[in-house]
Amino acid sequence: MFEDGTNYGAVVQKKREAMNWSRALLAKEYGDALGEEIKEETIRMYEQRNLLPTKHLNRRAILAALLGLTPMALGIAVRPKVPPLLVAPAVNVAATVDVREYRSALARYWQQGADGALDEVAQRMVSLHNQMPYVRGKDHQEVVRLLCGFNTVAGEALNALGFPETADRYHARAIRLAHEKEQYDLEGFARWQRASKLVDIGEYDVALRDLRRAKLLEKKLPGPLNGYVTSMLSMARAFTAQDKTDVAEAMAFAKEAEQAIGEPIECNSDVLRFDRVRHVLNLSIVFVAPPSQSLHQPNETIELIGAEMPYFEETLVEQYRQIFCAVIQARAYLDKGDYPYATNLLIDVLALSEEIHSLVHLPDVEALYYRLKETSYANSVGVARLSVALTRVKYPELFY
Repeated sequence: MFEDGTNYGAVVQKKREAMNWSRALLAKEYGDALGEEIKEETIRMYEQRNLLPTKHLNRRAILAALLGLTPMALGIAVRPKVPPLLVAPAVNVAATVDVREYRSALARYWQQGADGALDEVAQRMVSLHNQMPYVRGKDHQEVVRLLCGFNTVAGEALNALGFPETADRYHARAIRLAHEKEQYDLEGFARWQRASKLVDIGEYDVALRDLRRAKLLEKKLPGPLNGYVTSMLSMARAFTAQDKTDVAEAMAFAKEAEQAIGEPIECNSDVLRFDRVRHVLNLSIVFVAPPSQSLHQPNETIELIGAEMPYFEETLVEQYRQIFCAVIQARAYLDKGDYPYATNLLIDVLALSEEIHSLVHLPDVEALYYRLKETSYANSVGVARLSVALTRVKYPELFY
């Protein structure tokens, strides 16, 4: 992949000089990232003799990242990510479903995630689908609810793995089934789940449509779910706000959502609790979400999080909250011009995302990284280290 006639050494030198970095500085940061000593002479050899590493892709990928380049810019061919196929083995159509066991499995997936068990999820969906024509009454309703739940779990897992388009097909199935079977609490639940992921990838207008339709069902939704829907509606509205009137509408939704803070309940084997922490996180991003920075209030975000955020436990749900909290803070500190602190927060986000194998907030980090690249801090060591961390999460196949 490297023998294409391109002088990659010249690419390295040109970018390094544009960043006003010395060979010594690049050698130090390169060595730190690799965990070994790299001498200035090595960088000189790369540049003047076009002798970049060819055996280990991670070495060339890290060099590219430090210079703010993609791996492809230094000749690494990156294959497009292919979403996993949810293929279930043939199942006995007449076999009965153990509802209690399925409910227990669904609860486990909500708590722990299902990204490592997608084949099992697919098998359970097939079994449930095959059972629907053979059961009536309460049993039929239970099978429908479970099938909605497993489709939503599959969508959640695929989102975490970084395949939002594939995930959307499963979210859509859950919404359609719930609507057709008049399971309106599940329809509201499924629309909220899909909208949450649409917000994560910046599809705010599409998310708003789902949230407004879920909001129409509020009389049929449990209190905590209404809280989640209304709070997410506040966030999506803030991300699309064009003026102070739009911001005021977003804040009104946030104030309404606060009234739903309360005790946890179960909704289709998932434990829903719209608590104070979730409200504060969603409210704090509203202050820094609008497209125009002139509408931002970063001080309110920083003060609110500083006063309200507790210590996060090491559960999957709490780790997602911790990541989200750090992303929000990074937005606020970037607004205030504290670029080093914002950068360090984003590096922490990527470290935890890598630990829990989630790409949910990768679009947020990338967007903030590009904002940093437009500031006076663009060519700093901190931003270069962030670029390395981003490359590790975005292209994990280059590091194994």
